[in-house]
Amino acid sequence: MSKLKIMTVRFGCLAAIVTFTLSVLGLSPCTRLLAQEGASTSTSKTSPAPVKLEAYELGNTERVHRFGNIVLAGQPDQAMFAKLKQHGITTVLSLRETIELDWDEKQVAEAAGLRFVQLPIQGPDDLTPKMLEESLALMRAAKEDNGVLVHCAVAGRVGPVWMAYRVMEDNLSVEEARNEAKQVGMRASVLEAKVIEYLKAEGKE
Repeated sequence: MSKLKIMTVRFGCLAAIVTFTLSVLGLSPCTRLLAQEGASTSTSKTSPAPVKLEAYELGNTERVHRFGNIVLAGQPDQAMFAKLKQHGITTVLSLRETIELDWDEKQVAEAAGLRFVQLPIQGPDDLTPKMLEESLALMRAAKEDNGVLVHCAVAGRVGPVWMAYRVMEDNLSVEEARNEAKQVGMRASVLEAKVIEYLKAEGKE
């Protein structure tokens, strides 16, 4: 028998053995290959979990929610400012007037190494396009380990700003954003109406 015939016989036997083994396992060669490729793909490509608005703890601070690197809350006490960096927060946006507190929040925040920004809201007239755009820019810039805390007294003023952010930045419907804003703490209908006015002017209805 020639060498070529011997090699052909051996190859045929080997192919038969492989085919028999795969058939016992219930797999065809193509099925097995696709399964291996699928397993490789599933392990190498995992989709990140979607970011959601969730309740969050920040010491004894009231009405705290977190959305990725943005924290929405009522007023933190002085001691909490020294711990904010542990929560990835480096910027504090206060929506309160200085006279609302009997201590200097700016001084306390900066002593803790935090950036402090104050855009007070006392009524609907304070929710100007400029004020909202500055607030949204701060939240938009929030990144991992460079988060932002947006707060007022009990998150009632935070809600309207959050409503504007979710529509403008994340393309939520006004109704969806309104529901989230109420979850955060929005109560005043006059503030809600002012935000809706701003959104309409921006073509978001």
